Amino acid sequence: MTRDKAKRIPCRHVVYYTLGSFFLVIMASLVAGCLPGDLLAQPESKPGTATQIPYHMVSYKFNEVQAEIAINGVPVLYGEYEGPLSYSGLINMWVKPGKNVVTVRVMPLPGPQKKGQFFELTVSVGRSAQAAINGPKLAQFRWKSEESREKLPLEKIFKFTPLEPPPSELWTKAEVLKLDEETRKGAEECIERLSKALVQRDVEDLTRLLEFRLRERDRWLHGETEKLADVRKAVEELLKDAEFQPVDMGSLEMHLVADGQLVWVTGKGFSRFLKGKGGESGTEVDVYLARMEGKWTLAR
Repeated sequence: MTRDKAKRIPCRHVVYYTLGSFFLVIMASLVAGCLPGDLLAQPESKPGTATQIPYHMVSYKFNEVQAEIAINGVPVLYGEYEGPLSYSGLINMWVKPGKNVVTVRVMPLPGPQKKGQFFELTVSVGRSAQAAINGPKLAQFRWKSEESREKLPLEKIFKFTPLEPPPSELWTKAEVLKLDEETRKGAEECIERLSKALVQRDVEDLTRLLEFRLRERDRWLHGETEKLADVRKAVEELLKDAEFQPVDMGSLEMHLVADGQLVWVTGKGFSRFLKGKGGESGTEVDVYLARMEGKWTLAR
């Protein structure tokens, strides 16, 4: 990721990359997003194995505009950022079998408009991160103020069907939800349980809460799954390096994404409500929940 002459910072990127913070590797979406890091790095393969999973990548560049990008309703870029900025990341966790929808919105920044406005987007696929960036294009869009007849704001919708969807059990198991009282209550109970387990450093309950999400990560990233003992060990490492305060339940907001199969839980104004203190700096993560066979869990 590059940030040159940046003036506005509230920009969120919700993609996966090789993470230096072990906390984020474990909580990933709970992992799905963070600002620091080299998104062009290929996610690490396990020792002795070759990564054969198709890598679906999103790459975008823009300057002097506000941009939003969503994959199947999941925001992978949102917020305001006065660049220039270029960014690439893995979106395997959001790509599902069948039709996938990419929605792009490009809007002017407040105040007088400046020269040099542009926006570029590419969704591509390959057998490694670098190969995907240069690989077949599933969706592509380019807008430049000096060249285009289209004026801001604008919205574009692209559709693609992956020839080889990333391995995942989520899309076949997760229920399609409505944002009603029952859904809100179930999601809130799951967050309360997560908050209690983090504050009380409850390894067993955290292992149960994170098991599906971590196994899914290994499916769409490596094509294999963690053993339960490995999940428990990861949770123990997480609790050694981070401290958590109870979640302010009154500040939570819920949003249905991924065609109603995921509940994206945020704080006020789409802020990240789950924060951990540890190491040299704190960490914020996005939280996505799913209900499968009547039970709530962390899904992404």
